[in-house]
Amino acid sequence: MPLPRTLPILLFRFLSVILILLYSCNSPFTAERQNKQERVRYENLISKARLYVATQPDSALLYADSAIQFLLKTGNTDSALISMMAIKAQSWLNKGHSDSAINILLRARTIAIGASDTLAQANSSFKLGEILADREDYNSAEKYIKEAILLFELHKKEYKLAAAYNVFGTLLIAKGDNMKAQEYLMKATAIFKRLGSFNALGVIYITIARNNNAMGNKDVAAKYYKLAISQLAQVHDTSNLGIAYMNMGVMLRTTAPESAMAFYRKAIALLAASDSSEPPIVEKYNIANLYLDQKQYNKALEEYDKVLELCRRYNLAGGIARVYSGYASVYEETGKHGLATSYLIKAVHIADSIGDVSLALKLRQSLMDNYRKQQNYDAAMLINDTIKIIHDTLTAGGNKTVLRTMEQLHQAENKELENRILKKELKNQADQTVYRWVIFTVLALALVLMFYLYRKISRLYVERTKAYHILISKYKQESELLNRLRGIRKPDTLPGTDPDTAHDSNYLLQQLIEYYVTEKPYLDPKLKVADVAEKLNCSRKAIATALKGCKDSNFNTFTNRFRVETAIAMSDNPAYKNYKTEAIAHDSGFGSKSNFYDMFESCTGVKFNYYRRYHTTLPPDDSIDE
Repeated sequence: MPLPRTLPILLFRFLSVILILLYSCNSPFTAERQNKQERVRYENLISKARLYVATQPDSALLYADSAIQFLLKTGNTDSALISMMAIKAQSWLNKGHSDSAINILLRARTIAIGASDTLAQANSSFKLGEILADREDYNSAEKYIKEAILLFELHKKEYKLAAAYNVFGTLLIAKGDNMKAQEYLMKATAIFKRLGSFNALGVIYITIARNNNAMGNKDVAAKYYKLAISQLAQVHDTSNLGIAYMNMGVMLRTTAPESAMAFYRKAIALLAASDSSEPPIVEKYNIANLYLDQKQYNKALEEYDKVLELCRRYNLAGGIARVYSGYASVYEETGKHGLATSYLIKAVHIADSIGDVSLALKLRQSLMDNYRKQQNYDAAMLINDTIKIIHDTLTAGGNKTVLRTMEQLHQAENKELENRILKKELKNQADQTVYRWVIFTVLALALVLMFYLYRKISRLYVERTKAYHILISKYKQESELLNRLRGIRKPDTLPGTDPDTAHDSNYLLQQLIEYYVTEKPYLDPKLKVADVAEKLNCSRKAIATALKGCKDSNFNTFTNRFRVETAIAMSDNPAYKNYKTEAIAHDSGFGSKSNFYDMFESCTGVKFNYYRRYHTTLPPDDSIDE
């Protein structure tokens, strides 16, 4: 029975409508192209932000903000957002706004914790610790540096772990815990040696030398300063090499002034060779102090004058305050106490004006000692009270710093929560769009596949129907009244046989056919060649010889073909319409249904179920639906 010819047309029309609806909206190819353009724009923003972060932090901030807005809009990964926030924090730091940098880094750390990105959390905490240590908020800095160390150890990031050890050691030196600091500095040294990071190794040697100098281990400090100088000279790091020379000179200032002077001169020469635009202010100031220690007051004043000129030229108020302190020291030692007091007062005012609390405290201490030497105890007491007030203020300020840090963290968490909600909403919208496209695409593909399979099956069905029709028609046409088996013909005389024997075989074959037509012994499923031989009064060999005249025939094939003809007749007879296949097979003489199926298809070329269903409704040969 042919399938409806209108079904493919309906499917094709439905598919066309779906495709029109799909392309009436934004095409996925268009969306992909837009996403690619946005991605290129985002990459440009990142490149420019990184390019300008050191030289033009304001521009870097603008580009970083634009990149962050793009990431929030597109719902991209948190790691990319954290990376851009790090650039933004560094830009604020380069502008001198450490509060803004801390706030951004706290937000980045919160994002990293929420995304379980422990490596990004470590990087944010490490940078926070560095900034807080520079601000002398050592307790908060220690907390974040310890966190960074644990996470870097977890990820086996050796270089960053060594850098964190170095910062933590420096922080402990500032807190006065020199022994513990030495432990972490040596850990960092071991890692830098293993990694072959010679520049970092030279820098950490300087820190180790300073730490040993602070603990009174002058010989060990000298050893590490020499190692630092050797290492930094190999990698041509003139900046840190100058620092090593300077620190070596400071250490030898009281014990070996001539050697100290030589190291100061080397630092000045190195600075002039590497960057002639950078004035040797610190170096000359240390030389002036060295002359002061040697009680060469005129030379000390000459060097202080040079430093003062440089500080005024470059508008360095802190340097001017230190020069005034040097003047005061010279005049104090030469007995000019009034002049010393005048310069100390000027230095204190400058330190207060620039907010250098540490320098102001040191200068006030010197001023208080000066008043005591002059037996001006009232003025000394006033200075002492001021020093106590400053100490109390610093303590309160430290508490405020902690509170401000906590507030910044709270604000960062709230801001991050808002950003996460926004990102989640944007992601949901994007996911819904993607799901719609996926559903439409799958539906379109399914319809195309259905249409293809239908056409394929329809063609196969038509071809099989036509083939079966031809086979059945041919089989029926070849059947005759007494020779209804296909391929059975009167046997010719076989070459090399006796004509009389051949004649007997023909006669026996005719008897056999007549016996089968009239008596229908084949209806017995247990029929054997011996039974037929006994009935026809001949031998089994004679029957086998007679059947050789039939094309491709033996006793079983001969018998089964009669049984197939009986099954065909029963199928054609409306009286057997409701008979089951097993009944027809049994009534036709077959012992089993499987044997019946095999023999029917072997004889006719058509499956029995197909013949029984369609043989009465087959169209003529010229009307098969193509």
